Formats: sequence, C-alpha cells, structure tokens
Amino acid sequence: MAQIQDLLVGIDENTATATGTTAATATQTAPGTDQQLIITGFSASVVGPASAGGTVQIRQNGGGIVRKNFQLPNGEMAPIIYEFKRPLKVPANQDADVILTGRTGATAVRVELYTITRPVTV
Repeated sequence: MAQIQDLLVGIDENTATATGTTAATATQTAPGTDQQLIITGFSASVVGPASAGGTVQIRQNGGGIVRKNFQLPNGEMAPIIYEFKRPLKVPANQDADVILTGRTGATAVRVELYTITRPVTV
C-alpha cells in the first residue's frame, strides 16, 4: 500500500531542457524498473520573428503516444510556463518528452519538461 507522502511528492524532481533554431525536443529518460514519471508541466519560448505558428506536444514512450497538443501563434514568444492542474502519469519505466516544432524563421527556441520520479503505486 502506498504511503500518502509518496502520492503527494516524488523521489526526485527533474527538468529536461533543449534548444534549437526552429525546433527542439527535451526528453526525460525512463526512470527504471518499478519507477514512473509524473509530468507536472513545461515551458516554451521563441526568439525571432517566426513566420509560422508551430506546435508543442507532450509525449511519452519515445514519442509514440501524444498526451497533449498545443498550437502556438506566429511571432516571437516570451517564455510561457504551463503547470498541469492534474499532472500526467506516465506508465512504469517509460520516457517522456516535450517537442516544439514548426517555428520557421525563428532564431532560437527553448523547451523544458518538468517531471517528478516516484515508485509505481496503485
């Protein structure tokens, strides 16, 4: 039976970060046997006059499963930080990533994925 403190907090807080010119993917590796990732949020930013809107996707299992998909407007974008009201639970021993694509004309993009690692519970 899981302890209440295990349900509320993780063993480890993780931040995966990536930068690129028109796209970037930040991946949090699989935590290992009997461990799981809980996705708590992400951030994204764009520098330069991007002529295309682009998308941000939150994915799991090597990009095989898209959990959330967000459309971005054209143009430069200051960092947005999105924290999930209900964090996304990833199955045991699977990775998770955030990918920002389609920012044609941007000079730099940056994404971060925020997760916690905890033992697999009920």
